[in-house]
Amino acid sequence: MSKPLKVKSAHSVVLKSKLKFVPVPGMQLANETEISTISSTSWLPSQTKSEGQFVLELLKRTRTSEDVRWTFHTQKCADWDQLKKCLQAAKLLSYFSPAALSNPMIQVKVDSVASRLYHEKAIEERVNDFLSAEGFQLLKQKPNSASELLGDIDDSNPAVFVTLLVDFLRDTVSFSWSFSNRKMGQRNYKSSVGFQAPLREEQAASCCIQAWGSQFKNESIAHHLVLVPFAGTGTLGFETLLWLFNINITSPSVEKVTQNFGFWSEKTWQFLQTKQKTQLVKWLEHSQVHVHFIEKSEGSCALLEANVISFLKALNPTSDPQVDQIISQKISFKVSCADFLNLECNGLLGESTSTTQVWIPLNPPFGLRLGSTGAAAKLYQNVGTKIVQLSHVQKNIKGFALCPQEEHWQMLEKALSAKQTFLSRTHHFMQGGLDIRLVSFEPQLGSKTGE
Repeated sequence: MSKPLKVKSAHSVVLKSKLKFVPVPGMQLANETEISTISSTSWLPSQTKSEGQFVLELLKRTRTSEDVRWTFHTQKCADWDQLKKCLQAAKLLSYFSPAALSNPMIQVKVDSVASRLYHEKAIEERVNDFLSAEGFQLLKQKPNSASELLGDIDDSNPAVFVTLLVDFLRDTVSFSWSFSNRKMGQRNYKSSVGFQAPLREEQAASCCIQAWGSQFKNESIAHHLVLVPFAGTGTLGFETLLWLFNINITSPSVEKVTQNFGFWSEKTWQFLQTKQKTQLVKWLEHSQVHVHFIEKSEGSCALLEANVISFLKALNPTSDPQVDQIISQKISFKVSCADFLNLECNGLLGESTSTTQVWIPLNPPFGLRLGSTGAAAKLYQNVGTKIVQLSHVQKNIKGFALCPQEEHWQMLEKALSAKQTFLSRTHHFMQGGLDIRLVSFEPQLGSKTGE
């Protein structure tokens, strides 16, 4: 018999076994840190918080999860007859809200490891036959790869879009619901992504937490500068802001899919929306931030300008005039269509003062974007040298850079450590099949920065 959703605390064994947060490959620690922080700083009143409400908050606030999956039924299954009995025991329809039952549509994804029912296509066909008999419509569109697990579904279609994951491990089958019919990181705050494959939002968010911690806590710092060289479409800059504000711009598809489940609460979701707005306003009341994007490509600069407008709208989805006012007063943007390495330090830092905290997230071009590995390695050396030069003008610098090859990493590390200027740490994660080194850096104690 299927078990009800049970979530009681961030450290609950039930939570860990029933809800699975899928991190960026190599970024599990950042994801776990984020989920733990959300749980320990819940916005919901503890006296009235239900298990379903807590799940809604986790879905609303997570920025680092590629997907969130709820494993709702596990049972022994060694043959085809038992598979049908397992599907019956799972009581799939019982998890949907009454409104969703009018036109339920499901996408099935099967994974089989060391199972007697090893043929995944055959398993999928049997599951689809069962679902059809139960009244479900089946999505004909299938993901092309594991990275496209959730597919790309037309939001204009009013039907219910839910992904059912059927996982076999030896003679045991588990059924899970996915809470997104697209990548959870598609926050829709960018009007366009341009022609180059950008860093995904959940990857950028994971980098911020891995480099700088779960959230920014020093309220005594009132002025921030986010300096984004090689800005591309702006993802690193926008995710740095969300990290500073400690809020999320939730993918619309997450809300759309979650509405189909019985624990959905419009009242709770609106409450979380209001708390997020309050969180943003509270941060802006005592702090202000300027974002300086630097990008060589004129076409990308035009996209950046459009994406800034989209991001600001996404921060205030209800168009609250009071929120718009404080945003316009406390958040400012500048887009420089120029070569970061050729700009003067004072021009890059603008009107920052000795008390300004400067954040520098970097994703320098490499590989095909530069034409040769040697050119990329030299670029990383020059980037490190430029950051050291900036530290001679502004001491409060923290940042990180993505290095796709060991040679790039070595050149950057060598430049940053010149005269013991910066202390750096390296973490590995996967992006597009590449082993990426995330190098975070901050002034080393006793270094002569800012002099």
